[in-house]
Amino acid sequence: MKNIHTREQFDAQVQEMIGLTLSEVVYYEIEYENPEPGYLYKPDIGHFLDFGLDLVADDGKCFSFLWDGTF
Repeated sequence: MKNIHTREQFDAQVQEMIGLTLSEVVYYEIEYENPEPGYLYKPDIGHFLDFGLDLVADDGKCFSFLWDGTF
């Protein structure tokens, strides 16, 4: 995983994902009152994308995105 500090670095990382096949998606949620993942106790809402995610390709490359105020 690369640390992204500029918009150009972010764009370059996104370009690296073109043509890859995803094998896994990992969600990162903010832990609110309940330590269980949100989709377990609010199944009608689905997965929460309130913090970030990892996109794992079938070749083992992992691209991580965390929400912040950078862009």
